[in-house]
Amino acid sequence: MWRAPIMCLSVNIVAAFTWWLCFEVDAYAFCPTTAKAQARAGRYTSCTSSSLYRRREEYVAPLDMSSKEEQERASENKYLSVTKLSREQVLFGGLAACFGSAYLGASQDQTSYRARKRDLFRSIAGGGENEFRDILEVGVGGNPKVGGFNNLEFYRRGQRIIGVDPTLSGEPSQALERATEKAQKLGLTLRGVGGIAEELPFETGSFDAVVSTLVFCSVRDPAAALREVSRVLRPGGKFLFVEHVHAPDEGLSILGLRQQQELLDPLQQLLADGCHLTRETDQLIRDSAGESPSRNRLFSRIETIESVRIKSMWPVSEQVFGVVVK
Repeated sequence: MWRAPIMCLSVNIVAAFTWWLCFEVDAYAFCPTTAKAQARAGRYTSCTSSSLYRRREEYVAPLDMSSKEEQERASENKYLSVTKLSREQVLFGGLAACFGSAYLGASQDQTSYRARKRDLFRSIAGGGENEFRDILEVGVGGNPKVGGFNNLEFYRRGQRIIGVDPTLSGEPSQALERATEKAQKLGLTLRGVGGIAEELPFETGSFDAVVSTLVFCSVRDPAAALREVSRVLRPGGKFLFVEHVHAPDEGLSILGLRQQQELLDPLQQLLADGCHLTRETDQLIRDSAGESPSRNRLFSRIETIESVRIKSMWPVSEQVFGVVVK
């Protein structure tokens, strides 16, 4: 979530120093209360770059002008700048404003993102005959440095969660211990199991629901992983997913999000543990639910699937939220 603010800050640092080197700018702050005094003193704003600012001069009152006329003319210029600031203040003030704006935007995106996930998880909240009690979360995490178990707050009290992840092989990690404590406070039962999505270590038809959030970008074989999800689900069980995908082609855009993802994909795989930016997981899931006759049908229907673009999560901005039913 930090990518957008950092990029915004970097771009504006370059722009600010270009401004610093190329232009001599006297910057002023608005101060209506001193406009009259400054007009008397004959001060004016000046900016030598006409492409950035328009040069405007303060009105200088003649000595023979009446007080009333002077007030009227001064009031016309009350929004001209009169309090001088240093270029350092302008530079760092502008950068702070940019960073703050980017951070606020990212924060608002995250609030909306969590709300959307919470709505999606309601589809497996259960109740009555539709009781979703046994749930498998694929790629739950557990790496001590990266963390994991980010979805516990979205589950319903009383549900039994099994998290499977390659990092959970071997001795229990501190991340798993902390997650287990958190789960208990939330009224959940949590157990971690080592394993990979393409070879889930569970019997066929073991779960009421399977959850995957930002996992299929990194598995070696997405099609095999999806077959395993279908296998371990009981009839009528649900597969809930949130995945980032290859952005759609924007036509005339020379360097849209899709092209950016294609350029950055090799680097992303190198730095983000094999994460791919150009996978079309949404289409894979649609096909597995019977939208394409060319593939084996793994699910009976699509309950919901929605594409969302979250700018602050660049370059994984294009994401799909959905539920399919076995």
